[in-house]
Amino acid sequence: MHADDRTNSSSRSTSGGLHTLEDRMIGMVVAVSCVVFLTLLLEWHGQFDILAAGAGIGAVIAAGGIFVYAGARRHDLVDDVHEDDEQNT
Repeated sequence: MHADDRTNSSSRSTSGGLHTLEDRMIGMVVAVSCVVFLTLLLEWHGQFDILAAGAGIGAVIAAGGIFVYAGARRHDLVDDVHEDDEQNT
């Protein structure tokens, strides 16, 4: 295989950073969870408690939302500290 000198493979792997990867993974978990729940709902014939399955999936989605919110707040606080450090020097 021929490697092109103009392409920077490290920029492709870290283009969005860890926060973007976390957001995309959580979005994927939410999407898959919704599809799984809708599949359960469509195939449900009263064999099990659909409310329990929905509550479990809802808890996973809520936990993902809290994780994203906390990560965004932490990222904003770190940026504020760096801006204050730059202004003081």
